[in-house]
Amino acid sequence: MEYEEESTEIGYINDYPELVFVVRVIFPCLILYGDSHLSLYKKAVEGDIESFCDLLRIDKMIISDTNLSEYLRQMNINPRSPQSNKINNALLGSYRPMNLQQFKMRAGSYIDKTSKTFGFSLSAKDIGDILEDSSAVFKNEPVDPDQIITAEAIMKYRQRYRGFWKFME
Repeated sequence: MEYEEESTEIGYINDYPELVFVVRVIFPCLILYGDSHLSLYKKAVEGDIESFCDLLRIDKMIISDTNLSEYLRQMNINPRSPQSNKINNALLGSYRPMNLQQFKMRAGSYIDKTSKTFGFSLSAKDIGDILEDSSAVFKNEPVDPDQIITAEAIMKYRQRYRGFWKFME
């Protein structure tokens, strides 16, 4: 494939299905559920309704997977069961949206967990600086002082999301 000049159109991403999968499936699984898409899929195949519903909220195409067809078969047999209601809600709904602050806090807890995996111990200030610097780069503007994340907030989220990143344990 030849290198082409970068396009700013949103359609450009669709030329790379692998990137679309990362952005639409892998990354949301990690950020929203703290687990990899493969782990959620394995649990769903083993009968975990919550994992199946989590995947279904992110990617509706999972219903076409033959390994997961038993969920839909059971839903047709007993459409009023609690399990059918969960599947129906996941199929019709989406995951709960996050605001920018929540996203930054989850990303910060991921950075914290990842740094410890590699043997580094970042301070809350270090994590806040990483988040603010990346925010400034993506927005291409200086950090808004009202959006600065305090070290205290990061410490709180460290505690809250301590066991969240299941795929890293």
